[in-house]
Amino acid sequence: IMATRLKNPKRIIALDVDERLFSFALECGADEVLNAADPQLNDKIRDLTNGLGPSIFIEASGSAVSLKTGVDLLMKGGTMVVYGVYGTETSMNWSIISEFKELKVLGGHLAPNMFTTCIDLLTEGKLSAPRIITHEVPLKDFELGLKMKETVSEPVLKVLLKP
Repeated sequence: IMATRLKNPKRIIALDVDERLFSFALECGADEVLNAADPQLNDKIRDLTNGLGPSIFIEASGSAVSLKTGVDLLMKGGTMVVYGVYGTETSMNWSIISEFKELKVLGGHLAPNMFTTCIDLLTEGKLSAPRIITHEVPLKDFELGLKMKETVSEPVLKVLLKP
């Protein structure tokens, strides 16, 4: 969300099913945060986008449901950016993507050649790593850090491994 804000979009609408993370999204620059499980989600997003749907949908959760939501919501000619990593094979109706909506679909999980840019943005204070680092563990306990999302009751965004 912070990096997206740097591109000066008209509006950033964040979606999540964990309402404990809504405040993080707002602090990082989202204008609106909606519950992705809300049965009225499509109507709410259409209201916020003058009936058109978003021009860009960034899927970063790895949820097949979220991927379908993005395709359903995107305006005709919109762009789907897929960062999510999916635990199982995911299928889509490509006729909607190609024929009916003429969407652009981009993959971007590893963002090749972006490390220098990210380091520069962090150094310049344009991105705030401390805001999204919610937990720190010693490097020797890296397995605990990998499992924190499943074992800790409070929200876990990023876990910093300290040498």
